[in-house]
Amino acid sequence: MADLDLQNFQIEYINPTFYNAVNISIKRQGRNKPYFFSAYLDYKQYVGDNLTMKANVYEVIGGRNILTPLRFEYTLCYFLTHDSFAGKMFGEHLPSNVTCPFAPGIVEIKQVMLHTENLPSVTTQIFTYSSLSVKICIEVECLYVNERILLAKTYMNVKMKLNNRHINNKMQ
Repeated sequence: MADLDLQNFQIEYINPTFYNAVNISIKRQGRNKPYFFSAYLDYKQYVGDNLTMKANVYEVIGGRNILTPLRFEYTLCYFLTHDSFAGKMFGEHLPSNVTCPFAPGIVEIKQVMLHTENLPSVTTQIFTYSSLSVKICIEVECLYVNERILLAKTYMNVKMKLNNRHINNKMQ
């Protein structure tokens, strides 16, 4: 199991030919409370299966981002309907009048609880130093027919938690 502590979320780039307005926030209501995701997206153009989401995970060491082998690439509609963890979490909270592919207009997603407590355990072998606590950066880039329309970065600390089975084995 892994515990996430979000440090910073920022939108680096928005393509004005695709969006009228974009507002994305990830907030926590208090200490030891879950994170909530909210988004307001005002599309100028039809966004369909040609929208590709690419995600890269970087390990942050000494202020430098070092690329790890964790990389993902999905079309938006496939992600929302077939991804068993994150895609399912977001897909279930889309408004009932919004279907993928998205028509031009406003898509509003309010207060989606991010289930970080159920994250699958990430092996520490992908990181430079095997540690129980690692600072990472997740970079998400959205491309529409190879044209960048959005770039966002999230910095967070990942703390691995040993489950009781591992603790009991070490004590024996």
